[in-house]
Amino acid sequence: MVDEYADNDRHADTPDMVKPTAEPPQSFMEAFWRWLFPTSTDRAAKLAERLRLLDQAIYKHPEAPTNYVLRGELYLKIGDYDAAYTDFVQALDQAAQQVESAEWGLVAQAMQDRALVGKRAAEKRLGRT
Repeated sequence: MVDEYADNDRHADTPDMVKPTAEPPQSFMEAFWRWLFPTSTDRAAKLAERLRLLDQAIYKHPEAPTNYVLRGELYLKIGDYDAAYTDFVQALDQAAQQVESAEWGLVAQAMQDRALVGKRAAEKRLGRT
């Protein structure tokens, strides 16, 4: 007997094929309670999605210190202090260049300040201070 759902990914673009879902649909109250009290799996999925989006932003705009600061802060949150330190150093370098070259440079200065705070936090957790 041939399992018609065995190779379901191959037909993902076909509108008449519907992939079976892993979870049944939630009621409004179930969704509300899950939003109020997310599980660790929910939090991990959200953090992974934020990390993926920040990686994309850095790929598209590698000159923007804001993306490195945000990703560094996310790395601090998940405990990857080496990656956080690296991102904060990168953000500091880029923000310093932008502060020098821009007429106003307020955003770059704010990012430089946040990167410095983040770098110090990562250094403290790495035992470098």
